[in-house]
Amino acid sequence: MTTGLDANFVDLRNCSLAYNTADQPVLALAEANIAIRKGEFMALLGPSGCGKSTLLKLVTFLIPATT
Repeated sequence: MTTGLDANFVDLRNCSLAYNTADQPVLALAEANIAIRKGEFMALLGPSGCGKSTLLKLVTFLIPATT
């Protein structure tokens, strides 16, 4: 059983996103998993092009996940 204190504020499981291009789909994020509880602090770190912005767009519902 999950209470309000135990529930995740953000919960993505096996989330992927592919952008369609003229040639073929480009996988931007593959099977991402993230769980953040309310009040937790987290940071996304990584090199350019690794999916940080894509993940944030998914979490904020700016773009829908492919899967």
